[in-house]
Amino acid sequence: QETFIPALLGSQSDALLAAPPGEGKTLSFLLPVLAGIDNRAPGVQALVVAPHAEAALQTLTAARTLTRGGSKRRRAAPVTTAALVRPLHKAAPLPDAHLVVATPSVLASALADSPAFRDVVLPRLNTLVLDEFDYLAAFERRALEGILTHATIKASHVTRARSARIRKAAAPRVIGVSATMATPSVREVVADHFAAPHLELDVAERRADAPAVEHLALLLNDYASHDGRARGSGVSLGVTAAALAHTASRLKVKRSLVFTHDAADGRALADELKARGFKAGWLPPGASRAAAAERKRMLAALAAGRLQLALLPDVVARGLDLPTLTHVFSVGLPANVDQYVHRAGRVGRPSQAAAAPTVVSLVRSARDFKALDHIAESLGITPSLL
Repeated sequence: QETFIPALLGSQSDALLAAPPGEGKTLSFLLPVLAGIDNRAPGVQALVVAPHAEAALQTLTAARTLTRGGSKRRRAAPVTTAALVRPLHKAAPLPDAHLVVATPSVLASALADSPAFRDVVLPRLNTLVLDEFDYLAAFERRALEGILTHATIKASHVTRARSARIRKAAAPRVIGVSATMATPSVREVVADHFAAPHLELDVAERRADAPAVEHLALLLNDYASHDGRARGSGVSLGVTAAALAHTASRLKVKRSLVFTHDAADGRALADELKARGFKAGWLPPGASRAAAAERKRMLAALAAGRLQLALLPDVVARGLDLPTLTHVFSVGLPANVDQYVHRAGRVGRPSQAAAAPTVVSLVRSARDFKALDHIAESLGITPSLL
């Protein structure tokens, strides 16, 4: 926040910002964005693209907290906010607010299919924020390209000398925010859609969290398998469930996230844990109403302490800030260091009160062990073996 907020307030250039999870990136872009909104003028002036509905609504809540109250002039003409996380229908009112927070696929479809929506959103738009930019660039690329194509002109279409002048008149400022800016997909989107010269600020060191976070590893081959079916990882579902149940009891887990690579395994593992007496549930991915409703129900249960083990894929956790979370489990090691950072970053956050936030990696194979060794070396951490 000390680095990003003054930089964004002091420049109108496109910007690429990187910082570790839990360091306050949402406030870092929301304050400058809100400061740039003319509350006396109507129309959408800022768009924030979030990876999924839960992250979008979380950002919307933060924006509404920041715009509450204020000066007499602000109270008379408040900054208005809205969310766009469900597909637009013909009879639905258009989200005519100063700041709109949207999910990528819904926003891309609305821009492509609704001239009325474009007429409301684009004429006065001055800022487009891409939250969790690395995820959007890698996994929502088609939607992201559609959004940027409608909202901006490519820097390559004009000369470097004329770029700033033309963009100021014709296109909004683009701000990409993430835990990393080094991925190939991020670089491709920046090259295609960010105006030159753009601002880059990276305060993300190669570390998982604050030093207070404890990193542990559990070797699943140490558990004998007497139940469950064989999985592709070489470790049975029963062994995984038994190991996770034993570890959760040993660590006195109250509220935790359990990351899995495979949706079928995640659902089956949640059922196994419930059969063993744990309060466990699966948070499904997807943009459907049913999936969103189930995630909302599960997250509410987690916050209230009615859920100990919330199993989920990586995409569902992107951008989530869960103040009561105490533990993170990885069933199998993530694909790369950045993914580990995103998982570990769900705990040890300034908003959390956990006395001993803990990250536990369940190592299923020699490949997992090698991956953990690489992650530990890259981040400068030393996971303790359970």
